[in-house]
Amino acid sequence: MPLPARQKPSGCTSCILEHKGWGFVLPSGPPTSPILFMGEAAGHTEVLTGNPFTGIAGGTLSRLCTRAGINRETVRIANVLSCEPPGDWLDGAPWQHSAMAQCAQYREPVLAEPHRVIVTLGAIALKEVLDLWGYDGVRVQDFHGCMQQVEYGPAAGKWVVPTYHPSFIQRGATNLTDVVRFDLERAKAATRPEFAGPQPATLHLDPSPTAFQLWASGYLNELRRNPEGVWLAVDIETKDKVGRDEGELSAADTSTKIERVNFAYRPDEGITVPYEEPYRATIDRLLSEAGIVLMWFKSYDQPRLHLAGHRTIGREIWDLPWAFHHLQSDLPLGLG
Repeated sequence: MPLPARQKPSGCTSCILEHKGWGFVLPSGPPTSPILFMGEAAGHTEVLTGNPFTGIAGGTLSRLCTRAGINRETVRIANVLSCEPPGDWLDGAPWQHSAMAQCAQYREPVLAEPHRVIVTLGAIALKEVLDLWGYDGVRVQDFHGCMQQVEYGPAAGKWVVPTYHPSFIQRGATNLTDVVRFDLERAKAATRPEFAGPQPATLHLDPSPTAFQLWASGYLNELRRNPEGVWLAVDIETKDKVGRDEGELSAADTSTKIERVNFAYRPDEGITVPYEEPYRATIDRLLSEAGIVLMWFKSYDQPRLHLAGHRTIGREIWDLPWAFHHLQSDLPLGLG
């Protein structure tokens, strides 16, 4: 005999899912855990057992935690929605935002608990915790593993590590298993007392020509000291690329006029300059004297730089998408 579903508390009165949604599932795990896993909505098995992530997706979550060296019994686990919606349908359902707003009375106290890191499981949890509703194109693949800090609300000050929902892995995306393991390891690392968060990056936008020359000299000096260990990232901008990644371009995108060139040789600093004099002379110096050059879609940038007169571009050019597909060919090409 299945266990009866837990009755909804009085706070669910007048909710759009008061009678349509089934049961009510409380969070599990210690409220003082440094890690909180935030899922999407309660599932059928969860409603029967009264605990989140106890079904097939729960088994997947347990295995993922084990891979990442996390003891599931020591973490807090909750859902954005505390009941099972009709047909297990929440994303895009007509009741989605109304029901989630009603459930804020249960969700926000959990977010406010003294957790250090929140792992969002799936796109709904990602959008809810980071308040990304209303933005187009919010995909887990572009956020996974990238630490964000909540700026306001009940989770203010906490680190968020987005990752895929275990049910997505369980339904066939097993190629992402190690991606999720990596994300969970990042979350675990963020619980250490010495963790201070990702280091902020500096972008030098349109510096003076003299400042750009000094920046170029700094790179070349570092290159002379460490010719194999200092790499120069180079990326051009054209009219075709405005608002798009090179991977989205087609044969119809034939612009050869370079608008800007972006450079970086340290992970915490980049520089971008217009492709015009007097910057062009320093750009040519950087390209001709560079060591190992990194490009994002070399097949797009290199021919256009050659057409512009830059015949020599570094000692070697490494194409990052090629490396990505060669080393991790089973993963989606997302900047996350």
